[in-house]
Amino acid sequence: MKTWTKKGTTKAQAAVQNGVVYVGGGDAYWYALDAATGSILWKVYTGDNSATAGHYNWSSPLIYNGYAYIGVASLGDCPLVQGQLLRVDLNTHQIVNIFNVVPTGQVGGGIWTSACWGPVPGCDLERWHQLYACARRHSEFRSAKYGPRGSSY
Repeated sequence: MKTWTKKGTTKAQAAVQNGVVYVGGGDAYWYALDAATGSILWKVYTGDNSATAGHYNWSSPLIYNGYAYIGVASLGDCPLVQGQLLRVDLNTHQIVNIFNVVPTGQVGGGIWTSACWGPVPGCDLERWHQLYACARRHSEFRSAKYGPRGSSY
């Protein structure tokens, strides 16, 4: 078993698929690691997590249909940041969509838990599914809908 160590800590659990470990790094990045060696394959910037900016990857990633869904929240709400759900294309290694829980310019709505994927009640279950993510904003629940093949936010 390979142990990967770096400066920083993370509270998120890793997701493993096809020999790749996906995990928040406890710093400003989210990582794809080689499961056999622990070496960094690629990384994605998720937000400044310095003491003055406060972005943090609390949530464990959801890996589904060629994409990773990563929640961003504050480091202990100090300072408070705009909660986001990032959609990363696992082929291009780029963020392809950002779901802002609160409007641009506002703070709050951090996503502290893992997103999950499921059918939309009352819809064609073969075509329509919904991505569920819990955001911390006055106990509000927000979600983003996806159509066939996860085509839109």
